[in-house]
Amino acid sequence: MSAAPLAYAAMTPRYRHYALFVFWLASMVSFLDRHIMSVLLEPIKADLHFSDTELGLLGGLAFSVFYVVFGFPIARLVERFNRRNILALSVLAWSAMASLCGMATGFMSFFFARSGVAIGEAGGAPAIQSLVADHFPPERRGAAFAVLGTAITASIMTAYLFGGWLSQAVGWRWTFVIMGAPGLVLALLIRATLAEPERGASENRAASAATPPFLETIRTLWSRAAYRNAALGGAAAGMAAWGSGVWLTSFLVRVHGLTVAEAGAALGLIFGVVGTIGTLAGGVAVDRLVARSGDTGWYMRLSAIGMIAAAPLAATAYLAPSLTMMLVMLTVTIFAAHLYSGPVTAMVQGLAKLRMRGTATAFYSLINGLVAMGLGPLLVGGASDLFGTEYGSEALRYALVTVVCSAYAVAALFFWFSSRTLRADLLEAAQ
Repeated sequence: MSAAPLAYAAMTPRYRHYALFVFWLASMVSFLDRHIMSVLLEPIKADLHFSDTELGLLGGLAFSVFYVVFGFPIARLVERFNRRNILALSVLAWSAMASLCGMATGFMSFFFARSGVAIGEAGGAPAIQSLVADHFPPERRGAAFAVLGTAITASIMTAYLFGGWLSQAVGWRWTFVIMGAPGLVLALLIRATLAEPERGASENRAASAATPPFLETIRTLWSRAAYRNAALGGAAAGMAAWGSGVWLTSFLVRVHGLTVAEAGAALGLIFGVVGTIGTLAGGVAVDRLVARSGDTGWYMRLSAIGMIAAAPLAATAYLAPSLTMMLVMLTVTIFAAHLYSGPVTAMVQGLAKLRMRGTATAFYSLINGLVAMGLGPLLVGGASDLFGTEYGSEALRYALVTVVCSAYAVAALFFWFSSRTLRADLLEAAQ
């Protein structure tokens, strides 16, 4: 393909949808390489004799610290150079490092491999989200980003369904190798079939020739209350998602007596089917609500409603005495908890100027990564160790209730605050 940017007017609907599908694949592979860790915690623990706190570190901080540290410099490259090429290189890097996780022999080698995955994935979200914004106009972005968000639930389903089966069939080491391999092919597909689009043409705006200084970009984003509260709300929602997601397989194994494969199958179907429906429902519903009412505040208001509903539903699921009741309540929880994905991601892009969008994603990922991926799994693991002397195998149940349900409630509060200033902040960003 030509090195010249692809004009928005030259994009056919077929190409636009194909590009979204490729971005979806890249996101799916990215999250697959993250979520497979949660499925393999128990066999890794048995083989390498890690504590729950060490597993929490590998599932959280080993990834999140490097993800956010490298996210900013790569995001600045996204704002200046060819985003298609940056995405292809990122996919190649994180997939190779994911396979190397299967060669770990101890905590430090595992930590190194997980950190490498994080560094590669630091370039994924800024490039993908900026590219999607230049393929779809604002009035269609809620749905477009919701479709992109289903990559997360698809990755969870794949990790749980096939990860558990692969772990029992070939062991946790070869599972990492196999799960990392598709990304190597996908990197070539991105480079060969996609083009770099014009910046801002999807909303009839022209990008400035110069990229704003880094500190000016951060100050501008943080000064917008809607962005600030959306980022904090997303971090709290992410802490609930990662805190539960990393530990749910272990919860079903320890508390309800399932095997890793059985737990993976149950969770894979719930997250894959219901999570996808919830994500799509949130994106489609919010675009329609805004179109009918003219009130852009619904992007964050609907997100708040989903979070406040998820808190008591999750508590009921974790405290349920029977497996059947637990799975039913978890299903409803997952639907409510996924409504925010498309609306919030669309607003992160909408609240940033054209050459600030990579940094807007990286800054959002910084807050989300440190709190969600960093603290979520670690706090649940630490609480499980703390409660262990009193509750034994039931400790993980109370750890999940304590951390996850509190995080949902905090997320609802921040999303509601964001909705109150969203309209004014979007108008300012568009100037």
